[in-house]
Amino acid sequence: MENSTAWIEFKNITKEFPGVKALDDVSFDVKKGEVLALCGENGAGKSTLINICSGLYKPDGGTVVVKDAEIHFRNARDAEGAKIATVHQEIPVCLNMTIAENMFLGPKPPSKKPLLNRKYMNEHTKERLAIFGLTCSPSDKMGRLTIAEQSLINILKALDSKPEFLILDEPTSSLADAQKEILFAQIRKLREESGVTVLYVSHRLEEVVEIADRVAVLKDGRFVDSKPISETSVDEIIRMMVGRDVEVANIYKERAVGEVALKVSNLNRGRILQNVGFDVRKGEILGFSGFQGSGRTEILRAIIGLDKVNSINVEVNGKPVKIHRPEQAVHCGIAMISENRRDEGVIPNFDVERNIIASSLRKVSGGLFINRGKAKEETQKYVDMMSIKLASNRQLMVNLSGGNQQKVIIGRWLMSDPIVLLCDEPTRGIDVGAKSEIHSILMELASRGMAIVVVSSELPEIMAIADRIVVMCEGRVTGELQRSEFSEEAIVSLASDLSIGAACAS
Repeated sequence: MENSTAWIEFKNITKEFPGVKALDDVSFDVKKGEVLALCGENGAGKSTLINICSGLYKPDGGTVVVKDAEIHFRNARDAEGAKIATVHQEIPVCLNMTIAENMFLGPKPPSKKPLLNRKYMNEHTKERLAIFGLTCSPSDKMGRLTIAEQSLINILKALDSKPEFLILDEPTSSLADAQKEILFAQIRKLREESGVTVLYVSHRLEEVVEIADRVAVLKDGRFVDSKPISETSVDEIIRMMVGRDVEVANIYKERAVGEVALKVSNLNRGRILQNVGFDVRKGEILGFSGFQGSGRTEILRAIIGLDKVNSINVEVNGKPVKIHRPEQAVHCGIAMISENRRDEGVIPNFDVERNIIASSLRKVSGGLFINRGKAKEETQKYVDMMSIKLASNRQLMVNLSGGNQQKVIIGRWLMSDPIVLLCDEPTRGIDVGAKSEIHSILMELASRGMAIVVVSSELPEIMAIADRIVVMCEGRVTGELQRSEFSEEAIVSLASDLSIGAACAS
């Protein structure tokens, strides 16, 4: 960037939580009109820095300077008043309110009159939805939308505030490629036409080198370095992040595969799922691929009874089971790691111990009461197994990084001794180091005889760990690939199957 004027400067920023120094003497700046990518492993301090910028946290030491003036945000509204807009990774939305109502939540009402101008709200929201090609109605409830659609609504809301400084935290973690390209076009337009400064946080390093002008790296709460994108590479960014080379592509190991652990047939849910059937064997990792809206997530939700279906037959270890609620799925030996970690995974204000034992209380109970010694022992077993980084087992989940939260969730379901583990986007929003660790964990679990189903929108990930891949398009299974048949071209071809109508659109 030729412009050397800083829009925001961080000077010797320090922030501590009980037992954890999240930021340690961090100093760097973001130039006016540039896109700065902020990278680092989970737990590096990125989210803490974002929350300081957003007025959610106050630094314990150091100063933040915005346009040459030292600032002290008391709350999120102060940050908004300074023209800072933040799109957080874990999507804060009001699920029981409409899309239009969510779009207009904030300090500026759509009308000076005492009553809301709903006609204006709906018309404006409809125009904004068209930017990303969203066909949902402004009057639809947010709770009916997918994670990707909710994320796009939050991005549109942030853009609507006409920010001078836009913070995007893992904005593409649930988006299809076409939506990502539209977002990138919007970022470039904001930068070129309005001089908007962007802090772009992502673990997808190929995106970083595509959209950013410069990259800054944090590690263990400390600033490592910043470099122009033209003077670095993905491999060098990884080395700065983790202090070593990380190999994620060649982790697959052949395993002995046993009898069928889970068989699903006659799965129908209107046009969303049509006559879906598959099986997965003990010791096998079965991948599901397909474009957004193909029905991948809906299959997993149907199996554990989260969504109502027209019909479904499920067999576990060869025996038919009836599942209408997630608790019944756990009783039958099926556990699921949800894509929506915030709403369906973590219990944020509980500590790590209570999160891990939450689904297996009988294992640590003595009569009516929890055996604290047993609970501590079981928790530590899974903390060690997952290599979870924390100050103590009593640390609150809300204070853990996304990668460590995901490991806690995996530990919780492993404690329930599942026969089948369903994983929906298990590495969404997780850095390259933690992603490699979770891949290794899944491979190890499969080698012990567990049947694993993985849904992923990342083709390199699904090809790296799966034994077989089932491909979906518009609610139908369009093909199945053996490992020797894996290629991105083969998967995309099946995911775009033309024999069932128009090609799947992202």
